Amino acid sequence: MRNLLLAALLSAALTACDGGSTPPPPPPTKLAFEVQPTPATAGVSIAPAVRVVVQDASGNTVTSGSFSVTVALSNNTSGATLSGTTTRTTVAGVATFSDLTIDKVGTGYTLTVTAATLTSATSSAFGVTPGAPSK
Repeated sequence: MRNLLLAALLSAALTACDGGSTPPPPPPTKLAFEVQPTPATAGVSIAPAVRVVVQDASGNTVTSGSFSVTVALSNNTSGATLSGTTTRTTVAGVATFSDLTIDKVGTGYTLTVTAATLTSATSSAFGVTPGAPSK
């Protein structure tokens, strides 16, 4: 009888400590490119759209919270301008930049994304080719 009472008390104590719930997810710590920029044409939106995700320290996408993510040219030897919507708010841990354009031909461009409190990320290098000649 005593063993049954101890077992019941131990079970109740473990349940109380556990709270019956799962632990919270790990906190967001960094940004990462889910879709890297691809070779583009000057003045034409980079396609497919550049996608950035918020991740925890283990590289898992963190879908909770809302972050303002900003993208900028970080390797820009030709003096080009990055145009389009350069700041997006994450939705379910993802920021999609669908209208980014670069105005000058060049190679080795990279993009860097930043958000307050998160470690930034830099894209793979890509190039921009001339657009169609004007008529």
